[in-house]
Amino acid sequence: MATTANTISTSSTLEEFRLQFNTLVNDITALDAGNIFSTAIIFEGATDDANETTLTVVDPTADRTITLPNVTGTVITTANSDSATTTTSSSDADFVLVDDGGTLKKITAANLGIGSAVAYDDLTAGDAAVNITTSSGNITIDAAANDSNIIFKGTDATSDITMLTLDGSEAGAAAFNGVVTANAGVVVDNITIDGTQIDLSSGDLTLDVAGDIILDADGADVIFKDAGTSIGTFTNSSTDFVIASNVSDKDMLFKGNDGGSTITALTLDMSAAGAAKFNSNISPASANGASLGTAALEWSDIYLADGSVIFFGADGDVTLTHIADTGLLLSDDSGVGTTQLQFGDSGTYIQQSANGVLELFSDTTLEINGDALNLKNTASNETYLAAANGGAVELYHNNSKKFETTSAGGTLTGNLTVSGEIVANSDVTLKENILPITNPLDIINSIKGVQYNFKDKEKKNINYGFLAQEMEKVLPSIVHETDSQENLLGIAYDNIIAILLEGVKSLSNEVEELKNKIEK
Repeated sequence: MATTANTISTSSTLEEFRLQFNTLVNDITALDAGNIFSTAIIFEGATDDANETTLTVVDPTADRTITLPNVTGTVITTANSDSATTTTSSSDADFVLVDDGGTLKKITAANLGIGSAVAYDDLTAGDAAVNITTSSGNITIDAAANDSNIIFKGTDATSDITMLTLDGSEAGAAAFNGVVTANAGVVVDNITIDGTQIDLSSGDLTLDVAGDIILDADGADVIFKDAGTSIGTFTNSSTDFVIASNVSDKDMLFKGNDGGSTITALTLDMSAAGAAKFNSNISPASANGASLGTAALEWSDIYLADGSVIFFGADGDVTLTHIADTGLLLSDDSGVGTTQLQFGDSGTYIQQSANGVLELFSDTTLEINGDALNLKNTASNETYLAAANGGAVELYHNNSKKFETTSAGGTLTGNLTVSGEIVANSDVTLKENILPITNPLDIINSIKGVQYNFKDKEKKNINYGFLAQEMEKVLPSIVHETDSQENLLGIAYDNIIAILLEGVKSLSNEVEELKNKIEK
């Protein structure tokens, strides 16, 4: 109920004062007759000023009753947070106001479970969200019973689930019922996985540790895959470390960075039985520090490009160079000189003593074996010597054959000049069937001496001798075949000397006999 009397001032008339007084009397009479106010009760307070306190209500939809207790006290409103009537610490509260069946009552903080620890068998909240918050300090949930767990439960699509179990018998090991999402990261001492995979839906996975990354696979294999396809494996095979490329005919490449450029240092070609292809040099760790192959593990073949050079010695003073489509060049650091190719020891070797001069040396015996031997000039158009297995040995002068061995001995074409003596074996111990020459004059008289020229000689010099075919009729034993292919015959002229000697002696005897007859 609102009052209808208006305020009057000292300037008001007596009539205005009478009217407002009568109105105020009516308002007081109405207040005394009942307790209904229209919207609010206004209290001016001790000071008559522009500030008042208004007690108001929301327009009621039914009869409402607010009962004040029969005690002296202060009413607390929602605007009291900064006034002396509130506290920020639950430990300072002596009582807390609660609603008990529509009656406002007070209860101690301890009985309400605030300000100190309170034990509950069951704590049940309503349907609204429940927040446990603290502005400072820790929130502790303590399962004090021995080996008891802390269990977080919830409802998943109307089904009750255990979302998380903290196992008190396993030092608080956490068992999650579903996927654990930690966008800011997870800090753990050790990770034990009951499943078989760590999956990342997108992006890269980085393992970043301050120490070492250790892969310990009791199954002996560390397998690398791409989209489910095994491309490589690290394997422990009886403590041998095996690195395998698993895709058929796919290579293993070892790459690096050379001055900012990516290079393939080594390629192992699996389609060629693991052939190794090096991008650059292969060097030992130190000079004279390693061997290529061993006595038990030899290399089978070495392939070098045209013009390749093999350097021998610490300073590469001797080289073996491939001359494309020609052969190999053995040389010292000057290109020519006394470079030797030794056999067995330093006493047997081939050497280029000067440019174009090749020497063969042996401190014992020098043998040249083969079914044929030919010595020719550089242009290969002039023969010096020719020999064939089971055939003749031929000596040439100016590409013209001068001497040839035959089955009977040898054939000399041209003149033979001897500065010493020609000695033939004539020791009695070498001879048998020794008989005197009989009728030497008859033999001499049967031989016809002739003069002649050789047909194949440019200079037609007159020669003196015998005809082999005629000599063969008288002395067939001194006529020999000199060329089996052309059926040429020759005469052993030295055999005639003895016949001539005995013929001279026979003539000498006849001369002596004639002289004796004349003297008588």
